Formats: sequence, C-alpha cells, structure tokens
Amino acid sequence: MALTVIGGRSGTGKTERLLQHLVSCIKRDPAGPPIILLVPEQMTFQMERELLKRAGRALTRVRVFSFTRLAYHILELEGGMIHPQLSKAGIHGLLKSNAAESGEQLKLFRTSYEASGFIDQVEEMMTECRRYSITCSSLETLSSKLIQKPERSALEEKLMAKLHDFTLIQRKTEEQLEGRFIESEDLLRLAAEKLQNRKTAENWHVFADGFHELTPVELELFTAIVAQTDVRSAIVADESNWEEPDPLDLFFRSHQLVHKLKAAAEEEGVSFSIEFASGGRRSGKPALQHLEASVFRYPPKTAEDADGIEIWEAVSRRAECEASARQIARLVKAGKRYKDIALITRDLELYGPVLETAFQQEHIPYFLDRKRPAKEHPLSELIKSALETIEFNWPYESFFRMVKTGLFFPEDVTRSEIDQFENYLLARGIKSWRWREAVSWDDPVETAEGTPERTMEDIRQIALQQMTVFEEDMLQAESLSDFVEAVYQLLTVLNVPDRLAAWHHSRTAEGKPEQAEEHQQIWREIVRLLDDLHAVGDGRKTELHVFRETMETALDALTYSIIPPAFDQVLIGDAEISRVPQVDVLFVIGVNENIFPKKLEEHSFFQEEERELLEQSGVELAPGVNSQLLHENFLFYRAVAQPSEKLYCAYAIADDAGKRLQPSLFIDQLKERVPAAPHYVKGTVPEDESSPAETFITTPDRTAGLLALQLQRYKEGYSLDPVWWSAYNWLAQHQNDARFEMLLGSLHHENKPVSLSQGAAAALYGQKLKASVSRFEQFNACPFSQYARYGLKLRERARYKLEAPDIGMLFHDALKEVSEQLQQRSKDPENLSQEEIVHQAEQTVEKLAPAIQRDILRSSERYAYILHKLKGVVAQAAVMLNEQSKRSHFIPAGSEVGFGSGKELPPLMITLDSGALVEVSGRIDRVDRADTDKGTYLRVIDYKSSDKDIKLEDVYYGLALQMLVYLDVVTSFAVNWLNVEADPAGVLYFHVHNPMLRSDHKMTLEQIEKELLKAFKMKGLLSAEEGAVDAHDHTLQEGASDIAPLYVKKDGSQGARSKTIAAEHFELLRDYIRGSMKRYAEKIMDGDTSLKPYRKKKEVPCTYCAYRSFCQFDQSLPGNSYRVLSEKKQDDIIELMKEEGDNSHDS
Repeated sequence: MALTVIGGRSGTGKTERLLQHLVSCIKRDPAGPPIILLVPEQMTFQMERELLKRAGRALTRVRVFSFTRLAYHILELEGGMIHPQLSKAGIHGLLKSNAAESGEQLKLFRTSYEASGFIDQVEEMMTECRRYSITCSSLETLSSKLIQKPERSALEEKLMAKLHDFTLIQRKTEEQLEGRFIESEDLLRLAAEKLQNRKTAENWHVFADGFHELTPVELELFTAIVAQTDVRSAIVADESNWEEPDPLDLFFRSHQLVHKLKAAAEEEGVSFSIEFASGGRRSGKPALQHLEASVFRYPPKTAEDADGIEIWEAVSRRAECEASARQIARLVKAGKRYKDIALITRDLELYGPVLETAFQQEHIPYFLDRKRPAKEHPLSELIKSALETIEFNWPYESFFRMVKTGLFFPEDVTRSEIDQFENYLLARGIKSWRWREAVSWDDPVETAEGTPERTMEDIRQIALQQMTVFEEDMLQAESLSDFVEAVYQLLTVLNVPDRLAAWHHSRTAEGKPEQAEEHQQIWREIVRLLDDLHAVGDGRKTELHVFRETMETALDALTYSIIPPAFDQVLIGDAEISRVPQVDVLFVIGVNENIFPKKLEEHSFFQEEERELLEQSGVELAPGVNSQLLHENFLFYRAVAQPSEKLYCAYAIADDAGKRLQPSLFIDQLKERVPAAPHYVKGTVPEDESSPAETFITTPDRTAGLLALQLQRYKEGYSLDPVWWSAYNWLAQHQNDARFEMLLGSLHHENKPVSLSQGAAAALYGQKLKASVSRFEQFNACPFSQYARYGLKLRERARYKLEAPDIGMLFHDALKEVSEQLQQRSKDPENLSQEEIVHQAEQTVEKLAPAIQRDILRSSERYAYILHKLKGVVAQAAVMLNEQSKRSHFIPAGSEVGFGSGKELPPLMITLDSGALVEVSGRIDRVDRADTDKGTYLRVIDYKSSDKDIKLEDVYYGLALQMLVYLDVVTSFAVNWLNVEADPAGVLYFHVHNPMLRSDHKMTLEQIEKELLKAFKMKGLLSAEEGAVDAHDHTLQEGASDIAPLYVKKDGSQGARSKTIAAEHFELLRDYIRGSMKRYAEKIMDGDTSLKPYRKKKEVPCTYCAYRSFCQFDQSLPGNSYRVLSEKKQDDIIELMKEEGDNSHDS
C-alpha cells in the first residue's frame, strides 16, 4: 500500500500523468478489480467524458465518484445505509420550524430569527460543525467556561448568547434527525468506519484529482482508503517550497493538504511519496507560460512576448459580455469548436443573465454551470402563493400569483379568460368571503368570436373546485405531515406532473434541452423535499403560519443541477466552483475591484472576531475571511493558467447605473508581467470601441439591429464605415422575411400618429358628434389623448379603490341632496341651525356611501375612517354654503342640472361648415339665481375637492371652457327653463374641504367663524354689473368680500383685486368659445390625432395622462415636441378674442 502525490504547478501534466496510469491499469486487465477516480462533484461528468474519449468504449471497471457518491457506494456494498439523507432544503425547513418554536427561549435572536438569511447562516454553521467534528456538547462546554469567568468582555457576552441560541436550535434539530436521517458529513464518517472494520477497498485502484483542500471528514474517509490500497492523487503544488507551507503563499492550502496526507499515511503505516510532473507546459505560448510561472511572484518578471493575452476595458458589464460573445463567434468561424472555449467570472449571479442574453443574440450554444434556484420556477411560486391564499383568506395578490404560474387553471381556460377574470376581481375588490358569496357572477367572458363560452361564475367555480379540498385539508391539518400531504394532494389535483411533462416535451421540441431538463428536475426535487418534511413532521404539531414559513424557507434554499445537454458548447462557469476542462481559449470577465477578487463579507453565524475567539479556545473551524481573501489569488492563478492558446481578461469601467468601477489589482498583475499585452476598449456599439467595425458583423439578427443604429447616426451627419453599406446590401439580398422591412422602418421611424380620413373619423365618432365640454378641453391639451379616449375608447384597468372622481361624485351628490332637503324645511338660511345642517349632511353621506365603488367605504376599518372624515368634510361645506347664502341674494335654482337630449335643458348645438351637427351636453353642479331690481342674474357654481380658479388665458387656449359654456347654456335657455330672461352673473368654484385653521394666538368663536368663511371663499370670474356684484355679497360695503372674489373701494367702485369683467365681455367670451368649439369639432371630424401636448411654463398634461405609455411621446424623437403656450394678460386676451371674432365674421 502506498500513497503517491503527483505535484506540480497548473498545466504541467499532473492530470495527464494520473490518467495515463489509470488507462494503463485498464489495458493491463480490462475485467480487473474496481478502479475508483475520486474528484470534486463538479468534475464527475467532465471526467467521465474524458475517460470515454480516451478508452473509446464503455468502461466497466472505472467508477468516477465524488466523496458523497463514494460514501453511498461503500455503504451499499457493506450495508449500514439504514437511514435516508435529508436534503438541504429539508434541513432549512426543519430549522425554520425549530427556530419558530424556540423563539421565546432565544436570547440574542428572539426578535430576529425570522430575518432573511438567518436560517442560511445557522444551516451553514451546522454543516461546518459536522465537517470539523464540533459537537453540541463541546460548544456547550465552551459556553459554560465563559459563564464561569469572573469578568467577560462585550465580545464574550455576545458570543455566549450566540452559542446559547445556536446550540438550542442545533440540539433540537439533531434530536429530531437522530436515528431517522443522516447528513452528508455523517455519511462520509459512517463510510470511513465501515472501511476501517472491513477490507472493502483492498483490491481497489484509487486515483484522485481536483482537490486542493479537504474537510476533516473527507480526510477521514480518504485516510481509511489509503490504509487499504494504493492511491495516486494529483495536487497543485510548487516543487520549490511545498515542504514549508507559508500562509501567504499562492499554494498554501494545497501544500497544507499534501502535509495532511503525508501525516495520515505515516499514521497508517503507509509509504508516502511525492513526484512532480515536469513535462511540457499546457500552453505553447511563451506569454501564457510566463504568466503562469510569474503571477503573484515578487519581484515581478516581465515577458517581451505578449502573444496569447489580451486585456479588455469595457464601457459596461453588458459590453464585456457582448464583446466576449462576438469574439467567440469569430473564433468559431475561424475553425474553433465551442467546446474548446470557456468563460468564467467570479460573480455568476451578476453576469449570468447578461451573458445568456449576449450568447443567445449570437446564437452561441452554452452551458451555464450553476445550481438553479427552485424559487425561480413556477412550481415553487405555485406552492408559496397557494399557502398564502389559504392563510390570508384569498387575497387578490396571492391568488393571482398562483394563477399566473400557468399551473393552476386547466389548460382549456385561456389566458384571455384569466385576464378578464383578473380585471373582474380587481374592479369589484373580490377577496376573502366574497369568493363564496351567494350572488352569481353572471358577467360573460368576451371572446374573439363574440360568442361567450363561459361566465365569470364558471371560472369562479373552476377555481373553487381546484382549491376547496386543499383549503379544507389545510384548515384541518394539525401536524407537519398533515400539511405536507395537503400540498401534495393539491399538486395532484392540479395535474402538475403532467403539466411539467408537457412543458418538458415542448421545450425539447423547440430545441431548448436545458430548459426542458429543468422542468423534470424541479419536480423530482420538490417531491423529495415534501418527502423529507413529511418524514420529519410525522406526528409533530404545528400551525398554518409556521408551516407556510417553513415551506417558503425550504423552497428558497432548494436548488437543483442539470448535466450539460450537449458536448459542443461554451462553458460559462464560476471561478471558484466550476472545474474548467482543458480549453484552447478562456475569457475571464468581471476582473474588477470587489468582484474578482471577491469582496468577502462576514455572512457567517459567528463573525470573524468571534471565530478567532473560538479557535483560541481550541475549536477548529473552516478558514475565515482573511484566509479566503488570500485564496482569491489562487483562483485567479488557476484561471489564467487554464488556456493553451488565448487568454482574454476583461473589466468594466462603469456599472449599469453609470457609476465608476475600478479594475482589479489582478489587472495590474497582468500588466506588470506582460506589459506588451494589447489593451482594447470594448463597447456595445462600434464608436465605443478601438476594434474595427467588422468585429460587430456577426449574426444577421444582431447585425441588422446594429445597422439600424449606424444608419440613424448617418442620418444625423456622422460618417459611416463602408462595411455597414456592405452589410446593408447583404441583408437586402438575403432576407426575404420582415426583418429587412423592420430595419428600414426603424430607420425612418417617427413617433407621429397618422391622421384619420374624414370617412374613418365619421365611422369612429358618428355623423353627429356628441361631445362634452371636457372632451374639447382634452383635445386642446393634446389631440392624441382625445383620440385615445373617445376614438379608441381606451380605459385604465378598473380597480377597487377610492379614487378622486369617486370622492368628487360623493361631494356633488351629497351637497345636492343636502341643499334640497334643507330647502324643503326652510327657504330662509337664517332659520337653519348648524346642528341641523350637520345632522342632515351626515345622514346624506351615510345614505349615499353604498353607491360609491360597490360600497367600498364599508369594506374595511380604514375606509370606515375615511367615511367618517368625508362626513365631516361635507358637513363643514354644507354649513359654509348656508353661511354664504345668508350674505347673498342668490338662491339655488337647480342642482345637477343636465343639458342634452332628454335632459332638463336642451343641448348646445353647433353646425359645422360641412353641415354636420355637434351636440354639446353636460351636467352642471349648481345654478343660482338672483332676482333684483336690475333684472335676473344667473351664476354657475362647481364643487371641487381641490382648490381651483379660472384664468382667461386658459379659456383662450381652450383648456378651461366648461364653466363658461355652462353659464352660456343656462342664460341662453333661461326663458324656457325659468320663464325669465337672465343675465350672466359669473362662474365660481367652491372648494369642498375641512380646513385646519392656524393661528399664533387664541381666537374667539367669532374670529374662528370669520376665518372659516374666508377659507371657503369662492374663486372664479364675475360680472362687473352693479346689480350682480351686490347680489353676490349684499353685506359688502368696502374692502374684500369673505365669500366671493370681490373688492370694493371706498368710492364704491370695483378694485383691482376683484375678479370681474364687463357684461359685454361675457358676450364676447360666449361668442369666442362657441367659435372655438366649432373649430375644435372641425379638427376632430377631420381626423386630427396629432401628438402635440401643450406646455405652459412647467405645466404639461402628460404628468397625469393615462395614455403616456401608449403614445410614447419623447422629445428626443423627430416631430415630438410640446405646443408652447405663452402667458398673456387679461386685457390682451380680451383684445385677441375681439380680433379673432372680427376675423371670423369677416370670413
């Protein structure tokens, strides 16, 4: 028996020599005793392929094992595998459950055991304890020693609390697993014990490769094998200094391993020898050989030859990935195989998604060497959201997360039906008990054919059928195993296995084997997790919320691996975990500060200073942060030593947000040792790069996209490399599909809606245009928004929530009814008490509330509070309206007065030049009349939930027409309506609110009432007629009115602070607005859909426009610009209106 270590630096032929020995054993005796090749788990598949390639046939003698699989093999041969192994996800779930049950007993983590990452840290620490043979008892002994110390530092106090909490959870977990399950570390220890008592391995030929360190339990099993048979192991080691391991040395860990193996062999009485491979280097490139030999050695030695090494400075991480993909595509065109190329990074989580996109764009087959997190798969989300749906009583968000996994409804329920069902529930706020309300949801589901096949009730019943048994099982479950059985039963009811199998076949047919394999793997792993939890939970009492948290923790920890689905593909790997096979070309990307070398933060349960304290107490732990930092150098060395022909090292100078990034110190290592290595700038477009434009010509799809950008630059006056004209001509000749048309379309794209023909407009809007005044205002804000709303009839998704329009409607209806009820009691406002008004207002709001958004104001405690506040607002407004009435000669003439076909007042009719008619209709909040000795006056009042005023410049620009059109309507039809001719008195806005009065001194009741009256002072535009002014506020003698925008000077004339205009100007406004509405209607019927929003100072209608994502207005695009409205003085506006009126009469 002998242990032989084959040492040597990377690329010196260690593995080659090892495999030669192995193959010679096979050739000497093809049917001889077993040959075991022991490698890290990540290398097993790779080594199996390599052996098959060398042997050229199936190998019955050889078994390629990781330590875990070898332990399984030994226990299968010798017996002893009497307990199943609990999965890592199962352990996470069990730990979560135990932490929840132990919450009150915890000292340090009593309030934080639910924090994200806590269970991960506990599980990792428990694994570390098993690997390094640290028992609960040893930790409890250490804690007892600390307790007995007369004086303890703050660090020791914290460590004591941590030890208490950790051992509490650890012991509880180990007691539950003892005699029922086995951990992977215990599996190795058990296998070692079996070997020590038997001679199982004495006829084996054992080879090992790929290890540069071993955990204590791995070393224990390895030693047990060494004690029985000859073993050869290839280990990275430097012949010049392996005998005295230096913690700062590049090969410290592997040198330590050699010494541990030597000591183990000597202890077992086995001869130990080390031989160093000194064959030819892996690379024939002098620069690569020099880099392998000199990196991290001081003083640095420089190489004159730089052939085989390139350094890339990329403008972004995306540029790194895209430049790598383009270069790989060129290499393959030049004759390389994809399998001869690999790419590694230190952060696959950061770079993986970007790399996948870049490789797919270049049609490069690749294998992303990482464990897939189960939480990203729809099945995991289905389980999580189903549990939430039951626990939280069918909330909308959880239910539709479950539905959108694609695994809930039967396949014959279409996506369109699901979308409509979602809209239905959203609009009605259906959740919790309303799922089972007796009312049938008979609304039909719309179909493309127009004939509904299902109603919302049909879909509700399907959903209930899918979930009813599950809900009953979950609510009746008492033990952990009961809950697990309910989950498995749900997956069976939903036919999940068959659905996943169908997805697998579909992805296979699409040529996506990796995605296909994921659907098979996830089902196997989920079933294993459920089996594990069922086994540990048999008879163990728990509650629904604890089980949901347990499942979420377990699913978040669940990962699964897949084997590479093809041979000829590029490996994308992690610099630490992945084992890159011998390749010709290697890309190392992300060589940035804090990425490679990785910024190692303390995520361990015990922090670095606490670990040092434990080690001082004799507890052997895994290497800490400082050791890991030094290990980063070895990972970079191992990476750059891999390629035989070409090494590309890339770093980014900015992240996705444009923040500056620094290159890694490893880049300095390269530059110092190979100063002649070419340094290239890489970008996502040619102008960012120092490379020729030809390097961007790759696949037709990718080239077409870049060509569009280049041609756009050419249009803007930039020069164009001739290669792009060649690409243009090639695409024009070879692309028969819509790709080239799309290219040309993008080149000439303008975000400019096409106007409708008059015929199309007439078909869309009708021969008679029926419009509200707000429609004309919207047209003037932006013609396209009018088209989107009234032409295309686009609407935002209805949601069950209280919106501003709902509150406005409540205010309007409540104040109308309050006014009518109070008028029935007394015509004189003086006879109404404040208590009477408040009581009536509150009663009215209570009565009207159910009509608002399907009784939303009674749907929750929050909305009940809002209802209470709204009652206060309406009551205060009603009181103030009554106070204003006491000071005014105006009395209500009508509330919610409608004008239009079939309404109280006829519509306002406008005849267009084409002879077409426009029917303007609407509803007026309130109309007041004042009968004076100078005649009858009418004014229009609009209730607003926000502070609002009228500006003549907004009237001129067509942005504020409504109030003046309403005044025009009521005065024009006064004779028919009120049997009296009437003059306009003005338009006013009444702000419905409940103001908070502020004062720096105590106010009397009279002062409070006066301040309240001022807070409700109406704004608007009034007639300067003396009779009208007096009617608005008959108490006003001098100064400012408390109820209307009036100011009277000492001589009785109107002051500048009054918002009044002459009576003839009201006539001018009426004529101007009617002419304006005619013009607007002409444009609408002519098909104007122009994307021309206005800008007035900083004000633009796009801020609150519902169609922003639809119109895609962008000032950077040609033709997309605001229609700038300049400020104008009131007198100038009057003159402009006169001029435009004169011009229209002349024409």
